Amino acid sequence: MRVIVTELLKPITWITILLVLAFLVNYRGKKTAAKRLWFAAVVIGLLFSMGPIPYFLIHHLETRYAPLKPVPAKLMANQKKVDIMVLGGGTTTDDKWPANSQLSYSSLERVVEGMRLFQLLPESRLIFSGNTAKNVESIAETGAKTATSLGIPSAAITILPLPNNTVAEALAYKKYNTDTTRVLILVTDALHMPRAMKCFEKINIHPIAAPTNPIIKTQDHQSGMNWFPSFNTLAACGGALKEYVGAFALNFS
Repeated sequence: MRVIVTELLKPITWITILLVLAFLVNYRGKKTAAKRLWFAAVVIGLLFSMGPIPYFLIHHLETRYAPLKPVPAKLMANQKKVDIMVLGGGTTTDDKWPANSQLSYSSLERVVEGMRLFQLLPESRLIFSGNTAKNVESIAETGAKTATSLGIPSAAITILPLPNNTVAEALAYKKYNTDTTRVLILVTDALHMPRAMKCFEKINIHPIAAPTNPIIKTQDHQSGMNWFPSFNTLAACGGALKEYVGAFALNFS
């Protein structure tokens, strides 16, 4: 059910449904209704693939938390009490490729940010979490393999390979860490960070946000290119809508 809801939140899904309906209606000879459906599909495509609506939806989420740069001095001075948790994203198990090539672009960005923070806080604990039913190896395991292959000591890494969504990841961390004096740095996409923070805060964990992989960067929108239709922008809007709906649903869980 969650997968179906996620797909229905994507503008590309709405466009596809409208186009199929337009074809079926046109086939039955209802030309006027078909034209209206075609027009609605074009309007939705333009609204969510260019201009102010995508900018507002995405930018509003991505600017809620600033990048963790520089690392606060109080964390540098108390590294042994710091956990860096990298939330799971996407991966495809394919052993002919190295671990970093099995991660999705989003997951790889998260792993790299976790590694960057660990290098600044080398006495901290680096935690990878996440799982997905379709893969032999969990996202957490693939992320950990990537980190160790790039020089992070395995002794510093913990994996939480069972949770398959953000709420479950928050609960898994709470079960794993019984020391309430530890500070948690949470690493995930800038778009996903507001909902992720809410998941943790609902169970009385208050992390420091370390967003990564932003969709919107200043230079992109100074160039004016956002006024041209883009399939990537259309897809990003679907991700943003998922975050808004997911954050709203947390109010009832």
